[in-house]
Amino acid sequence: MRKMFFVILIITAISSFYSAQPPSARAEETKTFVGTIKSFPYGFRFKSGPPLWPFGMIEVSANNGQQNNFLIVGSGLRATIFYDIDGENLGTVTASLSKTEVAKKVEIGKKVEVTYTTPPETARFINRNLAISVRYVTADYVPQPTAPAAQAGSNPISTQTISSDVGNVFVGKVVKGGVTFSLHCPYRFVIVTDNGEKKDIWVPRDNMRITDINGNSVYGVPPRANKRMEIKYSIGDNGQYEAVSMRYLP
Repeated sequence: MRKMFFVILIITAISSFYSAQPPSARAEETKTFVGTIKSFPYGFRFKSGPPLWPFGMIEVSANNGQQNNFLIVGSGLRATIFYDIDGENLGTVTASLSKTEVAKKVEIGKKVEVTYTTPPETARFINRNLAISVRYVTADYVPQPTAPAAQAGSNPISTQTISSDVGNVFVGKVVKGGVTFSLHCPYRFVIVTDNGEKKDIWVPRDNMRITDINGNSVYGVPPRANKRMEIKYSIGDNGQYEAVSMRYLP
């Protein structure tokens, strides 16, 4: 009887993990935008509301004159993480910070790379771009294109050296994974990084974002064992590594 109970519990956990991914999640893509922060309206000047309650919005202008606006969320599963030029986690921007502390994290006139998405939660806002992370970069920074997949029979040539555990990115081979009993992170898997370290990666309920080596979205399938991946992550309140995005590598 006890064995049957645990079997039912595991099946329920698996079902809840996949049912939490609504059909609209197929359209949710992660993109990047590089430019200079022009302004940061926040607080009483910024119109906020449920379900996200964004703290503010950064206005970013690219070198070609294109401008984009991104919602900044201070807490919760969709919180925006800021990183300095060396990839160090600066945390989030919340109402508990003073104006001076906010200005130190959101530096007007500085160049950044914004990783963003347009989730269902932003449907009620005029601006639907939600910043997942904001990373400061050098003035001459140019995003590196994704390396094309190697053709069969050819020798793959690396066009970019990817180092492990730098700037909140892990690169390594997936070892194993499985469901958990966590409501926040219902799936967890283990990778062995390129430098031989084992890392536990927790997958938040709304962050099951995986792309193949060609940049196409892989929907509803957990990371496959023995496959090499690049995993961008944030650090949760309890210190665990939580996946922000996952990408298969050649």
